[in-house]
Amino acid sequence: MDCSLFNNGPFVKETCTTTCDCSASPARRPWTFRRIAVLAVRLALLGVVLFYVVRALVAGFGEVEWAAFRVDAWWLLAGGVALLASVAAVGLATAANIRAMVPASRGAGVSPACPEGVPASHCRPEEPSTWPIDAGETPAPRECVPASSSSPLAVLVAAVAVARMGRYVPGKILTVAGVPLLLRPFGCNVVAVTAAVLLNSALNVLTGLLVAAPLLMLLPHVRAYVPAGWLWMVLIMAAMLALLHPAVNGPVFGFLFRKLRKSPPAGAMRVRDYVAPSLWLMVQWAAMGAGLWCVGRSVDGAFSLSQWWVCMSTAALAVTVGFLALFAPGGLGVREAIFLAVFAPLLGVEHASLLAVGMRVMTLVTEVLAAVVGAVVLRYARRAVT
Repeated sequence: MDCSLFNNGPFVKETCTTTCDCSASPARRPWTFRRIAVLAVRLALLGVVLFYVVRALVAGFGEVEWAAFRVDAWWLLAGGVALLASVAAVGLATAANIRAMVPASRGAGVSPACPEGVPASHCRPEEPSTWPIDAGETPAPRECVPASSSSPLAVLVAAVAVARMGRYVPGKILTVAGVPLLLRPFGCNVVAVTAAVLLNSALNVLTGLLVAAPLLMLLPHVRAYVPAGWLWMVLIMAAMLALLHPAVNGPVFGFLFRKLRKSPPAGAMRVRDYVAPSLWLMVQWAAMGAGLWCVGRSVDGAFSLSQWWVCMSTAALAVTVGFLALFAPGGLGVREAIFLAVFAPLLGVEHASLLAVGMRVMTLVTEVLAAVVGAVVLRYARRAVT
């Protein structure tokens, strides 16, 4: 019996004392040759990208006339507000996916009967196995609290904001796994929430590439950097569209969750369930484009409003490619390379370098701020539940 199932929360430990030591910590993953090789490849790719990006940034900073350079703080502040709005929008998109997925999958993979000798009222129906709790303890809620109509939407958005910090961990797995883990104390079905987050990630990539499409087709210097970029975009979008279809994501989720020894969600999202998340993700890209334009205006007063569509497409391309580049924590180096490639011919290498670094700093500051606020919201929400 896996004692780790009983090491958290109010679950009884007596049931496993006869077969194992419940105080033992779970074993760590061994450093196999494959794991070491994957890590080495990731570090090598990250090192190559950072080498060329840092070299380009240093060259750009060398062109800046620092004595005459001034940053417009108001435009920088406006950019921060826009970037915070983008974090809220992606949180609302994920929340819409969870609300659509969790009711359809609630109870999926749950054994219909409790273990022998345990009252039915003392079993958690949300998990893929029935875990008993101590008599006298209040049973866990039988529905996903944040997903119910009477619960605050802020809890779902807060969980997404906190989990977004996982993108700065190599592999970015915490970006997906963090949301269900943070919502687990509220009684949410971990499997269903994980599936919803994965679908939202695919939808995020799809909408990001759609918004970035004009950039690859209308700007000659961008087409020169990415030959046949439209073809790669079409292929990736086709893959994401296929993943969103229940006939495809059902078997994919079944394979993934069986590997994790979890029962896959029983329900599937309908086509109309993707409408609200898609709209919120488009709001995200519009807000990120506005934030990028404001940061650009703060370092270059001549930055024209007519370049706003370029900012929106560039932000979508940089964030999407940075997300797909699993070797780069937070898209480090990848985003900056795209900003330099797009804006150096438009603004000059010096202003493009300032824009790339300014956008990195503002993005990090706003994401940390959103995560801190989200952590506070979750903390008080947990107190209310308990």
